[in-house]
Amino acid sequence: RRGWVHRNRLIDRAGELRARVNLGAFLSQTRDYRAAERHLDRAVDLATDLSDPLLLATARHNLGYLAMMHGDVPRALREYEAAEASLALMRTYAAAGDAAGLAAAEDAFEVAAGRLQPVVAGLKPKLEGARATTRPTTRSVR
Repeated sequence: RRGWVHRNRLIDRAGELRARVNLGAFLSQTRDYRAAERHLDRAVDLATDLSDPLLLATARHNLGYLAMMHGDVPRALREYEAAEASLALMRTYAAAGDAAGLAAAEDAFEVAAGRLQPVVAGLKPKLEGARATTRPTTRSVR
């Protein structure tokens, strides 16, 4: 029983990690940068605790994007470098054949995906409503 409870806590924390990374990305697209940063900062903490280099890299990359949007280029570069270091660690794990870690990640992903579906379904009408009330802008990039 003790092992089952521990496994469920890990899955819950892994699910929270994925949800926070996804929510941070979503909120940054809706320009709620403070909330996005809050969720991504928590995701970095969780990814570090759970030793998940892929989601740590994803959260760091997204924090770099937020920093760039605020004009904080030095922080953006630090976050991107941290993301790159996490990906290098992930490649090391993959080369070592960390099958148990990959299996646990797949399990956590399935649980998190199931939990996110109703959340996403509830957010879609809000996003569509926000799109309908904002004026489109055009930018030319040369």
